[in-house]
Amino acid sequence: MTPHLSTSTCVLSPPRRLANWPYTVSLTPSIDTDVPGFVFTVAAALFSNAGKPQLNGTTVTVTLLPNTTEAAACAGVSAGSPIATCTAVSGAGYSDKCELKLPCIGRFTLRGCADIPSGVDGTGPTQTTCSYDDIGLNATEWAQAPWSSQPSLDVLTTQ
Repeated sequence: MTPHLSTSTCVLSPPRRLANWPYTVSLTPSIDTDVPGFVFTVAAALFSNAGKPQLNGTTVTVTLLPNTTEAAACAGVSAGSPIATCTAVSGAGYSDKCELKLPCIGRFTLRGCADIPSGVDGTGPTQTTCSYDDIGLNATEWAQAPWSSQPSLDVLTTQ
């Protein structure tokens, strides 16, 4: 298994890249696994980088993408094309409306993007913030450490 997911943020706003965008998307899969075929859901959170409270209720588009041409080929998509897309709502926890699974052995990216209105009162043009999490193992990594640990499950609770 790979270590826990790492998140990086890339914010693009045509026609320039924003260096100090005030929000970060965070995705949390319901299981931490590199095993193909296990269905997992995704919880999304949208955090302020300026010390403001978490922004709840914002739609986050979650996309599973192949990282390599080998992963794209085994998933049956062209390189860079989405394998699956769903939506999650920031702060709403796990949702059965956003179920994904790794289609095969390979390296993949779990991308989460949210469109946020800019401006002091939130009525300015929207800007997109995204996170990118690497998941899955390629054939060489599986051969080096098959089943090095069992999938980690989060217990889902309702309030």
